Amino acid sequence: MIKTTLPSDRRISRLVGGTLVVSLAYVLGQLLGGSAAGAVGFQLPPVDDATGAFWSLGASAILIGLTITLASWWFIGTRLWHLLTWFALVFFGTVGIILEGMFFFPGALPAETVPGVVLAQFVAAIVTATVAAVVLGPTGDRQTSPTLAMPYTSALLLLSGLHEANEEQESGLKAGKPPAEAKHRTDWLQPLLLADDSLLEDLSTSSSVQRSLGTADYTVHRPPAGAAWRSVTSPQRPPTDIEIDEPPSTQPKVRLTATEFRDYVYEVRHDGASKPATPDSSDADETTEAENQQTGMSLDPRVFGDIVHKLCELRLPEGDWPDTIRRLAPDPAAITDETVALIAQHVHAGLAEFEQLQSTYPVDQRFDEVQVTARFSAGRVIGDIDHLSITPTGYHVVDYKTSDLAGRAVETLTEYYLPQLRVYACALYQADPGLESVDLRLVFTDEGITERVQLGPSEIEADIDRYDSLLQQR
Repeated sequence: MIKTTLPSDRRISRLVGGTLVVSLAYVLGQLLGGSAAGAVGFQLPPVDDATGAFWSLGASAILIGLTITLASWWFIGTRLWHLLTWFALVFFGTVGIILEGMFFFPGALPAETVPGVVLAQFVAAIVTATVAAVVLGPTGDRQTSPTLAMPYTSALLLLSGLHEANEEQESGLKAGKPPAEAKHRTDWLQPLLLADDSLLEDLSTSSSVQRSLGTADYTVHRPPAGAAWRSVTSPQRPPTDIEIDEPPSTQPKVRLTATEFRDYVYEVRHDGASKPATPDSSDADETTEAENQQTGMSLDPRVFGDIVHKLCELRLPEGDWPDTIRRLAPDPAAITDETVALIAQHVHAGLAEFEQLQSTYPVDQRFDEVQVTARFSAGRVIGDIDHLSITPTGYHVVDYKTSDLAGRAVETLTEYYLPQLRVYACALYQADPGLESVDLRLVFTDEGITERVQLGPSEIEADIDRYDSLLQQR
């Protein structure tokens, strides 16, 4: 493990010292560059304000010195790389500013002085880069990738690659495998940190060795010596036979849909009597053919009910109903005009109840096809509310039933369907115990009849207890 350290006072002193040295080198380079330009016969721009030129040169020198000094802390490479990098920074940066000024301000610099200015900047860049490479560069010719950035001096670097070692040295440290291809920045950094020939030899006699790299110090630690394992436990082992009681057996909790729960409640109340035949009950198929012959309907009752529910949910313009009905039907070609008219009759009845609800109460929120869960100690009941409106006074639940009422008593169907809506009320009360009431509306769309039940908190709590007992008996 290598930990680079650089105390804050040394950091500040090196920053100030490096900035000062590089700045003076830049000023010296400018003076030498001007002399060189004059010696070869190049013209230089006239200096009208000596004081202003002095302060401008000083500010530029300090800025360049500070930039190079800070950048050198994170730059890894040989002195040659330092020299080339700082030369490019000073020369091309300065010349680029001059050329940019000539482009935007054509009269600011006479064209005949450009060669002299470029030569002066070239000499200044060489002098500055040379001094910076000597003062701020590495202490040895240690080759590494010029694109690798030096990590922060406070970072911990984990050596994870394979490296070359001189097997002829009697250091006790040897490479067991050939060096692997570098894949991480630490793989480039480690050869640089371990390039000192004496480092491995010193590590053979010391647990750690300190070295310097540029402006930072780092320490290489040798892995700790191994130790023989010994048991600290008593030779007399305690008994390991532990008797664990079997966990109490629990019956799996019941999980029903709202329609399954409705059927179960009806069977319990009527001592196992068969439930009424409805479009969503299992024995509805027995009456499908007879009902279709009576009504001329070309759809299965379940599909018929699904289409009515979807149109009540979408609330599309009536002109879009025929096309929507055919898209929702399994066999669009089987949809006759009589079927479309019959579906429209049911949708009108459902939407009439919806519109009456919206016009009677100040509705804050409304939802369609809302899934709710009623939780009991014996299990859960999950169902989807066809429509739910929330008002300041409570919740309003609307459930559409498309059963054919011909020859059927509405009271019998209401008794059968109502537990499904009441369990919805239980779920809403459990989600919002502060509700004032739940208004249940059972809409028989065949004849536009609505059966309503208003439940308060006490009645809902009684339903929760009663339904919990029923589920425990299941």
